[in-house]
Amino acid sequence: MSLQKPSNHEQGQLVALWSELNNRKRTSPKPFSSADLEVLKTHIPEGDFTWGGEPGEWHVYSCGDKDCDRQWHLVAYYEDISRNNGVLTIDGYSVDEDGNHDLDFEWHDGDDLSELYSMSEEIQSAFFLGWAEYWINAAETGLDPCSIAIDTPSKHDNWPKFCINAAKNMLVYDSKGETA
Repeated sequence: MSLQKPSNHEQGQLVALWSELNNRKRTSPKPFSSADLEVLKTHIPEGDFTWGGEPGEWHVYSCGDKDCDRQWHLVAYYEDISRNNGVLTIDGYSVDEDGNHDLDFEWHDGDDLSELYSMSEEIQSAFFLGWAEYWINAAETGLDPCSIAIDTPSKHDNWPKFCINAAKNMLVYDSKGETA
């Protein structure tokens, strides 16, 4: 069910938000470095150990699949960190809203840091920018496909304004470098 459409003023705000979002997507976050790895190593125990991660906050993304009725999906990320026989291992996982877990990367001490860089970049850039994009789309369509709003769209006096403010907040959090 589609609800309120944005006013002309809100349409102008949405154009500006799309522009800001696209500019931010072109800016890569700071890559994971060997210095970051050394800091991580100062916080882990000596000897063999296993730390199982827990999924973090939900990220949102649009699949772009023309056959998908919903288009928008939730995913959370987590890492398992372990040392076995002196080899440090970091496994990165994602889990979708249906509880399906996927191994996204495996990194072992001595491997190239590019896998860790790729995953950290995805997590950094995806959270706030993904939510900003979701709320911009929700303002334009009048829909909340992941049922994220505390109240349903029909309970908001001005759904586009609610969504625009949510998108702006996500861009503010992104610019502060906050993490999920």
